[in-house]
Amino acid sequence: MRGQPDRRYRSARTGAIGGLCSSVGVKARMEAVSARVTTLEGENAALRAKRETNSRNSGKPPSSDGPGLKPHPKSQRAVSGRKPGHAGHT
Repeated sequence: MRGQPDRRYRSARTGAIGGLCSSVGVKARMEAVSARVTTLEGENAALRAKRETNSRNSGKPPSSDGPGLKPHPKSQRAVSGRKPGHAGHT
């Protein structure tokens, strides 16, 4: 009897009615949880996309941006035309 498992425990763990009922219940619960996870993942993706939109990458006005978004930087390009302090040619 040393190399073989005890028959009492084996039959108690794999009883025909007890094992089948718990297996069906667990399977149904796992399917329900899997469906819920899929739903929540879709909602999460939609909320992340909504959170990442602001006035720079959508049609929203700048006033709808939260206080954490910095304003657009001013142009660093030099102004063309006459410069202040330049002497005329006349």
